[in-house]
Amino acid sequence: LWKAMKPSALRQLALAVFLLFGVIGPLSTLMESHIRVVPWRFVFVQTVASGGMAASIIYFARKGWWMVMLSVIVWSWVTVQNSGAISFNFDERGIHVELGGVGISSSGSPATAETTIGEEDLNAIYTQRSVLGALAIALIASGYFMFIRVISKELEQHARLETEVTIAREIQQSLLPLTTHETACAEVSGATVPATEVGGDFFDVMDLSGPELAVAIADVAGHGVGAGILAAMTKSALRSQLQNDRAPLQVLQNLNHTIFEVSTEKIFVTFAYLLASPSTGIVRYATAGHPPILLRTMNDSEVHQLRTVNVGLGMKERFTFTDSEFQLTPGTALLLYTDGILEAANRQGEQFGADRLPQAFLRARGSSRQVCEAILSEVNNFA
Repeated sequence: LWKAMKPSALRQLALAVFLLFGVIGPLSTLMESHIRVVPWRFVFVQTVASGGMAASIIYFARKGWWMVMLSVIVWSWVTVQNSGAISFNFDERGIHVELGGVGISSSGSPATAETTIGEEDLNAIYTQRSVLGALAIALIASGYFMFIRVISKELEQHARLETEVTIAREIQQSLLPLTTHETACAEVSGATVPATEVGGDFFDVMDLSGPELAVAIADVAGHGVGAGILAAMTKSALRSQLQNDRAPLQVLQNLNHTIFEVSTEKIFVTFAYLLASPSTGIVRYATAGHPPILLRTMNDSEVHQLRTVNVGLGMKERFTFTDSEFQLTPGTALLLYTDGILEAANRQGEQFGADRLPQAFLRARGSSRQVCEAILSEVNNFA
């Protein structure tokens, strides 16, 4: 909660901690064994210094350890200047608590153990100690109240955010095909491993009239609920576009226009799309800022990369997109993926990378589902 707090909430928390730890000032005075009136200036500085040190740690710890160390040094210097050291002395009479500096009489000689106190002085001591006790109670009560209020608000906000993230994850999962897609000429499977946050990755498989088969994969830049929402909008726009024109060139052109209109300058979508025609065996494809599609034929010992040089969708309002095509042969396997699989890192910080993935694709055999599982297994073992 503390790490995620906004500056305004962090200031309120620091104030609550200041009040809670500021109670050290009046309590340290009440702890002293000598019975006398302590200067109020001493009590005030002790209260501010002890509360200020604790509040500074809370407030500056996110900015860096050096800020914390500087704050501790400053407040420690204030405490020393105030002669606020506490000493614990042991003798035959037991333990005695003395406040450094305050235990020195006005004449400069140490306060003696035996002191004669008049009725007026005794009343002043009782009055001060009553005020110090009330001050300590007030600091603890107000600090505790403010602390509970700040934490309660943060918990409520955290719970609301968790609910929103859960909903966003459910929306994200709803964007993905649930089962393996099978047609007379092809089999398509997909898998996703969710990150800790909501992301903007999705893929889709669609049977079209003709008959033709369309496969798309996309990755919205960034993470969070916003990326998930834009992913949902992109899929909706794609489905709508395929009802009118399914050609890769036109799909990218129209999606780019739509995403540019609804997104900010810092958000874009990388996209890969292919359209297969079973009757002719021709596959038309286009990529927009996306990692290349990998192709492996039945008897091939190497993986080919299919890619068209286009910018990510939503980056430029007017851009001339390109597409390409190739001829399918029986046993051809195609792999579409997002950069999350490339960026999976091991404990040494080394990424799985674009060199290991083609080799994993070559080794993965069987059905489309088995290929996905085999590649993900290699990535998991590596990371």
